[in-house]
Amino acid sequence: MPLVIDLNDADIGISDGQGHRARMPGFALLSNNAVEVTGERAERSARLHPRRIQMDYWYRLDTQTVPNFAPLTRADVAASQLRELLEPFSADTRHGAIVVPPYMSRETLGLLQGLCQAVDFRLIALVDAATAATRQHYVDAVPLHVEFGLHCVWVAKMRQTANSSALEDVQILEGSGLLALHDAWMRWFAAEFVRQSRFDPLHSAPSEQALFDALPNWLAGLEGAESQTLSLTVDGGTYAIEVEMVDVVNVVFEHYQRLADLARAMLASGESPVFQMRDRTTMLPGLAELLVTRVGGIFVAQEDDSMLTGVLSRLSAVGENPSRIVRELPVQGEVVGVVNDDAPAHGVPTHILLGDRAYPLSADAVIVGGGGAPGLARYLAIESGLAGVSSIHCEVSVEGGQCLLIDRSRYGTFLNGSRISGSATLRAGDTVRVGTPGQELHLIREEAL
Repeated sequence: MPLVIDLNDADIGISDGQGHRARMPGFALLSNNAVEVTGERAERSARLHPRRIQMDYWYRLDTQTVPNFAPLTRADVAASQLRELLEPFSADTRHGAIVVPPYMSRETLGLLQGLCQAVDFRLIALVDAATAATRQHYVDAVPLHVEFGLHCVWVAKMRQTANSSALEDVQILEGSGLLALHDAWMRWFAAEFVRQSRFDPLHSAPSEQALFDALPNWLAGLEGAESQTLSLTVDGGTYAIEVEMVDVVNVVFEHYQRLADLARAMLASGESPVFQMRDRTTMLPGLAELLVTRVGGIFVAQEDDSMLTGVLSRLSAVGENPSRIVRELPVQGEVVGVVNDDAPAHGVPTHILLGDRAYPLSADAVIVGGGGAPGLARYLAIESGLAGVSSIHCEVSVEGGQCLLIDRSRYGTFLNGSRISGSATLRAGDTVRVGTPGQELHLIREEAL
């Protein structure tokens, strides 16, 4: 039976068809220019020995030396974790597929193949993470796979037929991974302990580590609850705080909002999403609800074991070809019919604002461009000479209760900072950007008092 290794550094996993055999977050504790431990054991020392902890060796996999630990390289650290991951398996079972995140470059994947040889793992195939996760066929909906790593979060749009799922597009948000979210929550929870109990968990390394260790369970327990009492026991003392769900979500709202804006920009007008989320993503308080509220559609929670065993059962369709990434696999299991509620109630824009002037919107499209298109009715010329602007760049219209943005350029049109996929549905409060460094147009709604 072949193995499947999932290289998401937030929760590296391995399966032999019988479920997860190991959970190893991408943490390594270094000592004397060598790797002392990896995975959970290293994670439990992350705040005790921060200068000896490495967490980016999968995200930035290369042959550069680790600062202050030369001649040890990031590749050396990654190889140590692979060896530890494979240790329970006999030599005759050490072959299979590796599920890879989208931030790994061609050069990185070449290095990964070399690591497999170094640890005696015969690589059969490399499989894209979102492709591996998308096992079911959704009717009248577009799968958007949302997955967090330690350092980034990515959204993958899947294209489906009745028989297969293929990766259509993937976008990565740097700086919004689990580490960024957890750091923000650590600071906030610590401040709450000081405010409510006069105890500062950040005053010493052991208490900071205790807070770090407790955080995942606290976050999971908050999902679905309006408030929660959280306690921390350190040095024989127990300290408790009362927190509100809305306050916890607000701590990372900016990251959540960036993710929602990105998802909206990836959907063409009229497309309804199914948000696929791994176990660890659904445990982030308020995220799934915010995405559905602000983007629409529904979300589906996926078990990590199910994803890995699903790759194993579809390996026959992949064949043995470790030199390329598999981005299309057969769908598996029953067809899932998605019944969507009406799109969330957001104000349909009535005007588009350029500078201090508002232009009314209607079924007759407003054409936005950089000039050079004389004779067009409802033509909105933006700043002359701006780079990256076509004479007919994009158009905005309101019809059938929706405001539609269509990109007509070869440079791209951006919705709330993210490039749209041909078209998108606009709402009051949105910002459309064209050109470089860019001219912004704002969508507003006129209301009677």
